[in-house]
Amino acid sequence: RDRPTNTLAREFFNEGRGGADDRPHDSYNNDEWRSLPRRLLKLTTYLQDPSSYSHGGDAVNHNTYDIDNIRRRIAASVFAQAPPSFLDDFRSLFEAILNARQQHWKRENIDDSMDVDDSEGEGGVNESLLAEEDQLYQSLSILGWVSTHLRRPFQEALHSVTIQVIEGLVAGNFEEEGVLERVLQWKNDVLVPWAYSVVGPDAFVQDQWEAQLEYSASECFVHVRMKELFDLVTEYPDSLPAVRELSVALDRTGRLWYQTLAHEWRNALMARLLHPGAETSQIIEVYINTIKVLREMDPSGELLQVVTQPVRDYLKGRSDTIRCIITSLTDE
Repeated sequence: RDRPTNTLAREFFNEGRGGADDRPHDSYNNDEWRSLPRRLLKLTTYLQDPSSYSHGGDAVNHNTYDIDNIRRRIAASVFAQAPPSFLDDFRSLFEAILNARQQHWKRENIDDSMDVDDSEGEGGVNESLLAEEDQLYQSLSILGWVSTHLRRPFQEALHSVTIQVIEGLVAGNFEEEGVLERVLQWKNDVLVPWAYSVVGPDAFVQDQWEAQLEYSASECFVHVRMKELFDLVTEYPDSLPAVRELSVALDRTGRLWYQTLAHEWRNALMARLLHPGAETSQIIEVYINTIKVLREMDPSGELLQVVTQPVRDYLKGRSDTIRCIITSLTDE
C-alpha cells in the first residue's frame, strides 16, 4: 500500500504545477518557487499532526510519536519525486527574498550609489515575500531541510545577491573613501539578519556564519576590483582610496586571493597595454603607475615581480624605450 507521505509528496508537486496531475513530471513554470512557502506549510502541518499518519504505511505508535522518522519519510518522498528544477526553485525563492530585504533596506538608507536591480520590487511582490518569511523559515526549521538538502541553493542565492549589490556599490567608484566600510555595513544590516533567520540561531553560531559572511563580503569586494585593476593603475593617484581599500579587503580574506589577483593583473596589462597600438611613452607611464600601486598594496614587493615582468620584457624589445625614458626625465 502506498505510504501517505508519497501521496503527500505528489500533492505537493501537483499543487506547484497548478493542480494538473497529468502534466509531465518535470513540467514546471519559471515562477513555481512563489508557491513554495504555502506548500511547505502543508508539509509541516502534516508532520505536526500524528492523526495524519495514524493509519497506513506511515502509521506510528502514538505513545512514541516518532516525528524524526516521519520527517525523514517526508524528505525522502519529496526529494525522490522532485523535478530537476526543484533546488533551483529554492534558489529563486531565496534570491527573491534577499532582494526584497535589499530593496527595503535601500528605501530606508537612500543612497544613489546603490545601483541594484529593482525588478523584484514592482507591485506588491516585495511585501508579499517579506510577509511570508517567518512562516517559511519556521516550516524549513521543522522539516530540517536548510542544513541538509538546501545548503547549496541557499549559499548560491547568498553569493549571487551579494556580488550583485557589491558591484553596484563598488564598480567604477575609485576616488571615494569608505566604500568598503559601506559594503560591510550592508552586510551587517542585510546579510547577517537574513542568514540568522534562515539557518536559525543555533546553526548560525555553530557554523560561524558571522565569520563566513565577513569573508564572503570581502571576497566579493576583491572580485569586483579584480575586474578593474587596469583602471586602478591608469587612474592613479586619484584611485588611491580604492587601492588602499582593496589591500584591506585582501587582508580580510587572509590574502588567499593574492596570487589570483597577481595573475589577473598581469593578464590585464598584457591584453590592454602590450600591443603595437600602444605608444612606448604610454606603456612606461602605466608601468610606473603599476609599481606605485603595488608598493602601496604590497610593501613586501612579492607581487611586483609577477605583475610587471611581462611589461619589462616587452619594453626591452622596443627600440625607442631608452629615448622615451630620457625624454620623460628631461621633461620633468
